[in-house]
Amino acid sequence: MANNAEFQLGLVMAGAISAGAYTAGVMDFLIEALDGYYAAREHADWNGPRHNVKVPVLAGASAGGMTSAISAVHFMHRMDHQRPGSDATSPERNRLYDSWVRQIDIDKLLGRRDLARRRALVSALDSTALWEIASGSLDMAGERFKRPWVADPLAIFLTVANLRGVPYGFKLFGTGSADSYGMTNHMDAMRFAVTWNAAAPDGFRPLLPDDCPNGHWPDLARAALATGAFPVGLSPQVLSRPLADYFDRPDRRDPDFGSAGPDPYEFVSVDGGLMNNEPLELARRHLFGDNELPDDSGGESAQRAVVMIDPFPNRIDFDPDAENSDLLLPVLLKMFDALVNQARFKPEELALAESSDNYSRFIISPSRRTAGGRQTRHAIASSTLGGFGGFFQESFRRHDYLLGRKNCRSFLRRYLALPQTNRLFDAMTAEQKTAWHVRDRNGEVRRVPDSKGELHAALPVIPMTAELAEEEPIPEQDRPQPQRVALERIELQVRERIAALGGIAIDEELGQFLGLFRLPAKLVLHFSLKDRLTRKVMTKITGGLAPLRDFDQPGQP
Repeated sequence: MANNAEFQLGLVMAGAISAGAYTAGVMDFLIEALDGYYAAREHADWNGPRHNVKVPVLAGASAGGMTSAISAVHFMHRMDHQRPGSDATSPERNRLYDSWVRQIDIDKLLGRRDLARRRALVSALDSTALWEIASGSLDMAGERFKRPWVADPLAIFLTVANLRGVPYGFKLFGTGSADSYGMTNHMDAMRFAVTWNAAAPDGFRPLLPDDCPNGHWPDLARAALATGAFPVGLSPQVLSRPLADYFDRPDRRDPDFGSAGPDPYEFVSVDGGLMNNEPLELARRHLFGDNELPDDSGGESAQRAVVMIDPFPNRIDFDPDAENSDLLLPVLLKMFDALVNQARFKPEELALAESSDNYSRFIISPSRRTAGGRQTRHAIASSTLGGFGGFFQESFRRHDYLLGRKNCRSFLRRYLALPQTNRLFDAMTAEQKTAWHVRDRNGEVRRVPDSKGELHAALPVIPMTAELAEEEPIPEQDRPQPQRVALERIELQVRERIAALGGIAIDEELGQFLGLFRLPAKLVLHFSLKDRLTRKVMTKITGGLAPLRDFDQPGQP
């Protein structure tokens, strides 16, 4: 029996650095679950829900933006899904796993290929391999096809920090001057749309499936690198787009470039997470328009929602004993943190996600339990070293990828659910609803509120077959292996990279100021400074990786 009811999911992927492996694992299972649901409905013995699920938008920042771009390519191809205990997927049939687990590694990031190509201080780490990974992700095996659960067009937002900025002018009432009150916007987003038959929305660069890996697809890969360009650590990117992209937007007035703006408009870009690490509002506005709280967000009528995949959900970390130093260096460091935190301050968005009777916002974040059922102290291995920890060993990234799959399965089974009174399930009989009730870990039927606060049995938005719903335990062999971190090799690479960067700084950046002191500066670098800096870096690395030694210890009840 046909069912024309539809639920739309906007997927938001937050910044994650090396924990992009976790987000990639979530997407791996989500693709498998949606494919499985649509395939199961075709079987004569299917007795479950038959409503449609559509994904019309992907929005990502930093590592989440990179995963969004790879996912958009995967949406057009068959995929070999990664399982615990096996590493048999081919790169061309699972770019999510290949890119985030096999390819990206500290060994490549501490290389010096970038310095051989260009003697300049661009980034602390070698970003050369990142373009190879990003462009390689466009090349997949097998014919392209359109999945029934992918919307046409599929909108893609990749946040970037636009260091050039876009100027806006305001004619303030009551002023006698003809000049505008000006301000500059640096919180930007590159917009793409995968289009099969539909036209791309205005301001979105079209991505035609038959063009991949050519056409505008390399622009998507370049934008993915830009959103992941962690400041100082990774190389910034120069992006280019038509100036018209900034005009006639429904969500913003036209900019004020003066007499004539540059066309195409080029700008240096760094990490999108710097200013917009969790681009909820981009996906929400695409789904809901200008309605902050749409009428169809209650339990009985909800038909659209954004799902945020966030490996590092912000925690309250207020230090009551923090030192309030007024010295220059501490103040400068605190100013940077304050600007980033203020740009990410979005209480209105998250207050709606906090509401138990609002079904327009959901979140998937890392969760891991011991054999006794208690939450572990550390959920993901990549959380160490400020999010860079996953780069130091493939086993860290593999574990986090598999945990992403595991957490996504749990989310779909227990949390992405609506009251059975929702119109999505109107075509189901009472017996069918009873058979498909969502159950908590203890086996009890999960009950969720409607807009009036009345509790009802819950039904899944993405129903899963019994095979897909079955848990995939992460075996010992797939746990993080900190003893495998090659500290001696890393120390050598760190020392060589520091020496190379220091030499370039002396010759190219500071040469005209040092004059006759250039040679003494090089001697200090060679015989003292590089070793002192290497020791500091290695102390930071070894200390940062230390928590992985008690990775399976319990934390919260």
